[in-house]
Amino acid sequence: QVVEGTGLVTAVRQKLNDIVEATAQISQLVERITQATQVQNQQSQSVTQTMNDVAGIANKTSADSIELSASFKELLEMAQDLQTSASQFKADRQQPKVSADQLEAPTLDTTATVVS
Repeated sequence: QVVEGTGLVTAVRQKLNDIVEATAQISQLVERITQATQVQNQQSQSVTQTMNDVAGIANKTSADSIELSASFKELLEMAQDLQTSASQFKADRQQPKVSADQLEAPTLDTTATVVS
């Protein structure tokens, strides 16, 4: 019975050692999972920040586009007003043009009388 008891104790000890080794491996795996989770969490926060930055840029671009559109509309109105004003100064294309040799030089009245 002593030999059987010794064999049984040895078998139990080996099983306990196997359990301790498996527990250590599980502990290492849990540590690796924890580290990977922390890295993923940091990366997730970085991605979230980047997405927020992109959203802010998109909102600013949208606001700038609206402002630019309003400026173009205002510029178009000014151009139309200028065109309307300029059309008032256009010469009638139907009228004949007068050349310089067709103009008469003014004449002076040389018969002036001196009054004393």
